[in-house]
Amino acid sequence: MSYRMAILATAALLWAAGILFAQNDGRPALVTLAILPFENLTGNTDDSWLSRGFAEELTAALSGVPSVRVIERNQLDRVLREQDFQLSDVSDPSNGIRLGKLLAVQKLLLGSYQVVDGYLRATARLVDTETGMVDPQSSLTAEDRVENIFDVYEQLTRKLLASFQVRVSAGQSGRLQAFKLSGTRSLKAYESYLKGMDYYAAGDEQSLKEARSHFKKALGYDKKFTAARQALANTYFRMNDLDDAIDEYEKIVKKGVDVDDRLYITLGLFYRAAGKSSKARENYRAAISLNPSSAEGYHNLAILSLGEQQPAEALDDAKHATALDPDNPEFLYTLAKTYVALGRTYDALQALGRALENGFQDRNRLDGDREWNPIRFDGKFRDLLEDYFD
Repeated sequence: MSYRMAILATAALLWAAGILFAQNDGRPALVTLAILPFENLTGNTDDSWLSRGFAEELTAALSGVPSVRVIERNQLDRVLREQDFQLSDVSDPSNGIRLGKLLAVQKLLLGSYQVVDGYLRATARLVDTETGMVDPQSSLTAEDRVENIFDVYEQLTRKLLASFQVRVSAGQSGRLQAFKLSGTRSLKAYESYLKGMDYYAAGDEQSLKEARSHFKKALGYDKKFTAARQALANTYFRMNDLDDAIDEYEKIVKKGVDVDDRLYITLGLFYRAAGKSSKARENYRAAISLNPSSAEGYHNLAILSLGEQQPAEALDDAKHATALDPDNPEFLYTLAKTYVALGRTYDALQALGRALENGFQDRNRLDGDREWNPIRFDGKFRDLLEDYFD
């Protein structure tokens, strides 16, 4: 993966909205879930843009539920593409089990919709990935006029939470309703945005040009549509137009609405890719100021300092990141490289061992990152790699 694509992959993980919920009994009943694109039953291509909308909005709405871990859309798309899965394949129990193992989830949410005479009807059901069978108690239905699509999303979200026995507290109920308004009130803007996301997912040069056109069209309908502006910025980034990518994110910051720590981190990543380290650092620190628990903010500061040959400063930030998220393999990997730069081989091997134990699997980076050169021929370092890769 190229340097810029690695940054984009990190940035893409920062889009989801957060909503807080309370459980019935206060205990974390952890559920891991993948939400698949909804199937268009009528086959009418004019309505195909709705498929992505259901998956994206439900994922965003559930992303802040402490008892539910939802697989990011990028990860799901990658697995479906690599394994050549079709939505119809999951109806076969053996495929449901296989997909569940690939995604490491307990449940799959399958859905479909149809638009008839201006009315939208959506149904969804949960598949248990241990058995591959549909849970007979999990059938969910929502319907309304197409122009009220956000109400359909909300109906499905509430019914899904109820199936997990998660209740929304009185003070948080408004937040669930607000998620549908955090992007746009314009159905035309929303349609253009989702069509753009389909092209964006394809990723080739011509598709990115189409995506850019749709995102601009969405902003023409609603210039305050933050998700569309973020998507436009990411499209510029993938087209190697860093100045326009940064400019779009700065517009969001200047507006001061829908700005959170994740947005500042993404902007910092873009500045870093453009070789503007001081601006990258400024945005990472803004993220931490906004959210002192931003492990990603500290981690990116550590990477920046390490690249600037400032390992002592990098170590402080790397330790902050791992203290906030102690099992994150990427954070542990950066901590290990920082220890190498400081000549602390024992600590480096300990941190690298923890990174590998927690799922770090990128042998190409281990072979290519020059930070490992001082200990590359150390017997314990080579033994550690052999234990996990050979």
